[in-house]
Amino acid sequence: MTAAPSKTSVLPDCRRHGDLTLFERVGPGFTDHYVAFGFALLANALAPDEVAAVNADALKLCRGDFGTIHYGLSGVEGRTRS
Repeated sequence: MTAAPSKTSVLPDCRRHGDLTLFERVGPGFTDHYVAFGFALLANALAPDEVAAVNADALKLCRGDFGTIHYGLSGVEGRTRS
């Protein structure tokens, strides 16, 4: 029985990290992965300073610096849940 080729040999524009596939560029392999799994990881999609900004905002969100987190429409002024 012949072994199936690995994803990295089928998709040369990507690399594997554990169970995750990290794509070097957007292309057919990236799109196929997104359609199949609902997500795809793109290497270097953000610059280091952009990642730092996202992380800083995430920390503020977790600490409550942006106020109360409302789920759905509850607690949103002028909106009611039906």
